Amino acid sequence: MSYKYDSYDHQLKAALEAIPKRVKMHVNALMKHITTITDKDGRLICQPFMDLPMPPSEHAEYYTKVNTPMSFQMITDNIAQAKYSSVDLFVKDVRLLIRNVKMTSAVKDHKYIDVCSIEDRLEEMLATLQNRTPKSGGHRSKVCDLRMRCE
Repeated sequence: MSYKYDSYDHQLKAALEAIPKRVKMHVNALMKHITTITDKDGRLICQPFMDLPMPPSEHAEYYTKVNTPMSFQMITDNIAQAKYSSVDLFVKDVRLLIRNVKMTSAVKDHKYIDVCSIEDRLEEMLATLQNRTPKSGGHRSKVCDLRMRCE
């Protein structure tokens, strides 16, 4: 049994060493920034997305609509297991989480609003990393702007 853990530790260590330090640094910075966003009351807006909706029997709509479930805990686990060899792979999972929430939430629902804030922060951070203007032009996305006008 000890041998399996030693082998796993060696594989994990090798995987971590194979990922460029710059990728690890950017992935960790992005994760920190998008998971520490708070609303005006100081509530962490990522909290509802940390785990998948459970139990599936009570959240059948989510599991019917969503082909590939994703949560911030799953992303955190992937970071710890060195599964992101590029920033793009990390971003792909975060965007999957965002898409899943948007697909299963009403536009005026707090989850939808919160995930738009996460999306905006992600785009701002990516623009900073890539030295460009955010996709949303430095402002909230059109969908988020439209949603805010409806409230």
